[in-house]
Amino acid sequence: MTRSAALRLVLTAWLLANVGFRAAFAEVVCDDRACLDLGLLKQNLVSGLKDKVEGYVVIVGDLPPAFGGLAQSASDAPPNGVAMTPQRLSNVASLSKVLTTVALLQALEKRKLTIDQKIAPFLYPDWPKGPNVESVTFKDLLTHRSGFRGALVSSDPHYPDCGSTLYSNLKAQIAFGIEPADRQIPLYCNANIGLIRELLPQLEGRKDIAAERDENKRAKKSSQFYIDYVNEHVFRSVLNASRACKRTSRSDYALAYSFPADSTPGHEWSDGGLICGASNWVLSAKDIHALLTALGHGGKLLSEGAKTAMGCQRLGWDNGVRPADCPEGNLCKHGAVGYYPSPDAPYQAVRTYAGLFTCDTPVVLFANSPLPSTPDDALTFVRDALKRATLDHAPKGARHCRKAQFSLATKCVTLAPGQSALRVAAETFEARGRDASAIRVAVTGLPEGVTAKWVEAARPIRAAAGFIEFSASPAAPSGHAVARVTARSAVASYAAAVDVTVGESCSAGAGCESSCGGAAPAGCGGSLVCAGCPSGEACSQTTSVCVPAHP
Repeated sequence: MTRSAALRLVLTAWLLANVGFRAAFAEVVCDDRACLDLGLLKQNLVSGLKDKVEGYVVIVGDLPPAFGGLAQSASDAPPNGVAMTPQRLSNVASLSKVLTTVALLQALEKRKLTIDQKIAPFLYPDWPKGPNVESVTFKDLLTHRSGFRGALVSSDPHYPDCGSTLYSNLKAQIAFGIEPADRQIPLYCNANIGLIRELLPQLEGRKDIAAERDENKRAKKSSQFYIDYVNEHVFRSVLNASRACKRTSRSDYALAYSFPADSTPGHEWSDGGLICGASNWVLSAKDIHALLTALGHGGKLLSEGAKTAMGCQRLGWDNGVRPADCPEGNLCKHGAVGYYPSPDAPYQAVRTYAGLFTCDTPVVLFANSPLPSTPDDALTFVRDALKRATLDHAPKGARHCRKAQFSLATKCVTLAPGQSALRVAAETFEARGRDASAIRVAVTGLPEGVTAKWVEAARPIRAAAGFIEFSASPAAPSGHAVARVTARSAVASYAAAVDVTVGESCSAGAGCESSCGGAAPAGCGGSLVCAGCPSGEACSQTTSVCVPAHP
């Protein structure tokens, strides 16, 4: 044995003994809740997909992508088909909603508007507005709380279909109006996000589009404006390339199949430009991974305040509608499109998934046939794989989420009116100064009726640690704001964003339902939904569940 080979063996033995087998070869990341074995998560996902779907791609964090199977079968691309790779483009289905959310948040922040802004001023002036449309906010659209309900009344042919995002249907949805009771319960509805396509021109001051009287031409102009806007403000800044809402390549594209694929040609969705926004963007798994990475880290896509609001309010994510869809503390979005070539033919499908997990780790899954889970959806499939990769302890060599020079235990705060002394741990350190006693902490931009003060608990060397104590007056109205927490010294200034929400208080015996989707109790002001809350708890607008009123 050579000297170098012997040294490699010794080093490997040391790694196994001191770091552990899995940590030596795969990354484990930890936050304050739990640890996630990224290598095991990837392994769980791949083992559940390999030889069980037509083609697949899995990307977890910075680990090498895993992929296999075919993007196009031999019947579509003779003689051997086209292999699936992370670069293959596909209809990403409802992952498009996250991209539209990012574009909208950029547009709102540019104009110094918040998600609580009413949408009515940005609707086309010649659109008839039905009852209660004036009360709908951008946040309502992004969390599917607008009250759109068309898809539930299929027996009424005049009731708009909230699953459709055609211009004509969105106009009909606004004209039909909203029942106040329907705003109590969130309902996943494509029209919520699809409507943003028709709001962006007005937000951007494109009066020429609103002035177009031929509504077919207006629909084409608004959809093209939306596509151009997302390309300029989202894709080019991260991907250095443009994308479309249709297939642009014969070979570099994943068709939809049943599994196992037979001789039936794979399905290709037609040009989705006129309905793009809630779905129909065509991107690759590699594209989605890059966009998630930019969203989770750095400021390429969103400012810290906008990113904090998107995470805390679950804007555009599945758990903004159904909290149980995503594992606790994580953000996720799934996509699903399918097609029956004929009444007796097998179902062809594309399944997609994008998530930000522990330490903002991006997780991406693409499959171009139904998934081997019950039910056939990426939410269930990934949730099961994640559960088996979550650790309740930090092994040697685990990486903990990098803390900023000013860090908060949470960036999401929910208060009930009259609630006081809700404490959020915070810590800052002075990297350059010598006198930590000069550090001062302040909170600005709080919602109406909310105050915050710094309570120092300890003073380590060149640092300050303690709590930010939030309180809401009994008369504080429901609402939310992204506040700014700043720690200043004579030589430096550190800042962090915190999303502060004021919810209503459930009165004693209000009788909250045992799961999301039940009627909101009277004590919650008739506008929120509870999930299994005993009396005396606070209803969270962020998660649609009840949180302790006095922790």
